[in-house]
Amino acid sequence: MSTSSTADYVLLIHLFDQQIQKKGDPVEYRRHHQGDVVTLDSAEARRLLKAKAIAPVEEDSSIATEEGDSQKEPATGGDTNADAERPANTATTAEWVEYAVSQGFDRSDMEKLKRAEIIAAVQ
Repeated sequence: MSTSSTADYVLLIHLFDQQIQKKGDPVEYRRHHQGDVVTLDSAEARRLLKAKAIAPVEEDSSIATEEGDSQKEPATGGDTNADAERPANTATTAEWVEYAVSQGFDRSDMEKLKRAEIIAAVQ
């Protein structure tokens, strides 16, 4: 753990498949759902924080529930965030889904699309 530190984060996006295999082992994933607490290394955490897919777990408060936490609640339904930064064309599908949701698109509809289809839909 000296080369990379880990920390806990709450998942803001609907689904996240985390690679959990060790070097040299077959690829293995663990599926996490919105609201789950995930432990990530610093490189993965930076990537997902930039995509606004996770938020740091606050020590003295419980994890945000679906009823709502007014501080760091992800955009849902008809809410739009015109200031959301458009991801690079090479960004992951999950990042594009989050961006589309921030622009008012329905999450379940966007999760059914391929990355190229999402990019075309939000332009």
